[in-house]
Amino acid sequence: MGKIVRPKQKLRAKTGKTTGLDIKTETKLNAKSSVIMAKKEKIKMRRQKLLNKIDKVQQMKKALKLKEKRKSTAIMGDTNPLHDALPSLEALLKTRPSANKRSADIAKKKGIEKQRKRKREIIQGIQIYKLVLGNKKFLQDPWEAITHHVQAMVDHERQNIK
Repeated sequence: MGKIVRPKQKLRAKTGKTTGLDIKTETKLNAKSSVIMAKKEKIKMRRQKLLNKIDKVQQMKKALKLKEKRKSTAIMGDTNPLHDALPSLEALLKTRPSANKRSADIAKKKGIEKQRKRKREIIQGIQIYKLVLGNKKFLQDPWEAITHHVQAMVDHERQNIK
């Protein structure tokens, strides 16, 4: 009878050298595999894949729960699809140059106004209020006077924009 040869010794006998790895990884190396992975690395990789799958499932459950909660909201229902379909505010502002000009003017104004300037504006507002209360047209029909004033202001702004 022949000598009993253990698998590691067989491999050593065939290749002529030892890699110091266990039998499974050495046989995988010989079986067309160019990448050697230790057993612990494979376990870590499998564990990471499992954790990723669990995370995805949890995210999907959370998204479904939120969707059902939005759907059960009284009157409104789920508005997320509508929100996603609408264009963004930046896109709307880019198409309207007049809106950008106005927002730039507003952005330039910074800080708290000085006390004298605020006092002057308050006094001016009181004077305008007294003039309005003394106006005959306003006393006869306040609604008509305000409507006429607003129309005049809108026309004035349209002329300034053009």
